[in-house]
Order: sequence, then structure tokens, then C-alpha cells
Amino acid sequence: MTGAFMAILDTTVVDVVIPKMMGPLSTDLYGVQWVITSYMIAAAVGLLLTHNLGRLIGLKWLFLTGLLLFTISSTLCALAGSLAEMITWRVTQGLGEAFIMASAQTILFAIYPKEKQGLAMGIFAMGVSFAPSIGPTVGGWITEHLSWRWIFYINVPVGVLNFVAGTLYLPQVSKGGGRFRFNFVSYLFLGTFTVLTLVVLSKGQQWGWTQSTEIVVMGGVALMALLLYLISELNSKVPLIDFSIFKVKEYTLSMGFYFLIMGLSIYQVFYLLPLYYENLKGLTTFDTGLHMLSFAIFIAILSPGAGILSDRFGPPKVVVASTTLYLFTTFFLIPSLNYYTPSVRAALITIPLGIALGSFFAPVSAMALGPLGPKTDLGVSLMH
Repeated sequence: MTGAFMAILDTTVVDVVIPKMMGPLSTDLYGVQWVITSYMIAAAVGLLLTHNLGRLIGLKWLFLTGLLLFTISSTLCALAGSLAEMITWRVTQGLGEAFIMASAQTILFAIYPKEKQGLAMGIFAMGVSFAPSIGPTVGGWITEHLSWRWIFYINVPVGVLNFVAGTLYLPQVSKGGGRFRFNFVSYLFLGTFTVLTLVVLSKGQQWGWTQSTEIVVMGGVALMALLLYLISELNSKVPLIDFSIFKVKEYTLSMGFYFLIMGLSIYQVFYLLPLYYENLKGLTTFDTGLHMLSFAIFIAILSPGAGILSDRFGPPKVVVASTTLYLFTTFFLIPSLNYYTPSVRAALITIPLGIALGSFFAPVSAMALGPLGPKTDLGVSLMH
């Protein structure tokens, strides 16, 4: 959980201090955005590898490899003197995050008995949901009191301690050593589609969407790569992704809920709330983080509790309740925020959002992964 917490926290903290990097890295706002984009691309492409790598070397060593990559690249990011260096090490860091996220959740799910798997997912959720909530607070404090380079330095001791503890105490839930059967052709096509799609989505508005030749060409190549990937998968005896996993109705339904809440909505909230406090209310980055702290605390407190409720009453009931509260909050409470809303009241309005998000991840993960058995690692990779 702490490894996943470190990886997710780093993502949101970097977003806060991006403007501070431009001078030392001798770049402008458009250039420095690649610090974020390169990380996202590497993490997405890395996730496509985790299912097969986990079976080859075992989940424990996949997790430790991710920690090692993330920690070393964090040090090198902190020392980067140019944009090219920073992007290089952010790519490595993104790969590390992919290995950590995919393996950590699978390991937790495997070492807990079936009747406590909701609790296991609650513990994991406490890290992955709480981290982006306190990112503005941590980033704001570092921005005001230290150099931006410390957002990377703080990962080093945490990463080292996690690596040592993982080496000594983490059980090897899958031994690895299996036959490495990997569809490199499908990976090449799907990786190309993923990279180009992320670039188009992150740079489309800046470059002018259909008015930009680069965007149109990359979009066309991305669609062609997707088509070639599907052809490759249909004609391969070793598909990159076993789509039969979607025949498990609990997994497919859970992925729908997950995509709705985590994919389309949660990161919009984490992006828009800081903008509301900073740009509309005129708060500093640190004060913005403090106003989001109540929201974050409820996520941390309720995540394990939601896992326990999931084990007792069943994941579907908790998922429906948390989703209902989330939709009510986002459609009726959050839109009421405006310039004249007192800051304290704004912070209080976000508390139901924290309750909803804190109650969502654990049961939806338990509902999705519970029926998968040996395909749990693939299910986790696709979720992330």
C-alpha cells in the first residue's frame, strides 16, 4: 500500500510544482508539460507488460523491480539539469509506477482470505485514493518552503525502506519462472495506439485539434495501429490480452462502474477543485491543500471501513450506495460552489465527496477481482 501511495502521491505533487520547473530546465509551459505526458505514456505502456512479467519473475520481484526503478529515477529526476534529462527519467519512473500498481494490488488480494478481500482492497484504496487528495497540500508546502526538486527527493527514503521491507517480508504469492509467451506484434500495435492517443488527448487543444497536421496524422496512425492490433489478436494463439475475462459479468459490470467514477470523474474533481480554490478564491497552493484536507481525511478513514462492509454485506450494495452519493454530490453539491461561497463552507461541501470516494474503490475492486481466480493479475492490469 505504501508503495502505491508513494507512486500516486508523486503524480499529483508534480502537477502542483510544474511552473517552478520551467526556469531551471530552460523550457516554457508547453515544453514542461511533457514532464507529465511522458510519465503517463510510460505508465500506460508499462501496464501492458505487467501481466506477462509477473508470471515470468513473480509478483514479488515485479513489485520490487518497480520500487527500484521508481526510487532510482526519482533521484535522477531531482538532479536533472535539462528538460531532456527530466523526460528520460520520468519515463523510467512511469514504468516503475506501472509495475508497482499492478503487482501491489494483486499481492494484497492474494494474501488475504476470500472473506477479507474487501478489507484488503480497502487498505489498498486508503493509499491510492488518499494520495491524490493530499497532493496539493504536500506540493504547496514544498513549493513555499523548499526547492521543487524535493518532490523527487522525498521518494528516495520511502522507496528504500519499502524495498528493504518488501525483500525481507513480502511473500512470493506467485513463483514466476513460467514460460514467457508474449505477443510482441500485438504489444507494438497496442503500445503505438496508446502512446499516440495520449499525445493527441494531451496536446490536441494546444496544437489545434483538426487544424493541426500533426494531430490529424497521429490520430490516423493511432486508429490504424488499433485496427492492426485487433487483427493480430484475432489471428494469434498467444493473445496479448485474454478478452474472455470480460465474460465474467461481475468483472465487466465493475469495470463499468470503475470507468464511470474513477476514469471519467474522480480525476476531473482532483483537477478542478484546486483550480477553484487557487484561481477563483485566490488561495495559495498550500492553503488549497488545507481546504482539501477534510475531503482527503474522509477518504483515508472510510476506505478500510468500506472494505469491511463489503465483506459483510457484499460488494454490490456498497458500490451502489457509494456511487449514488457520489453522483448526488457531483451533480447537486459541487456545482453550487462559486466565488461567493465561503472557503470553509466549500471545504465542508466536499466532505460527502470524500465519503463517497472512500467507500467506492474497495468494494468495486473486490467485486471485480473476486471471481477471476488465476486471471486476477490480468484483471488488475486492465483496471489501471
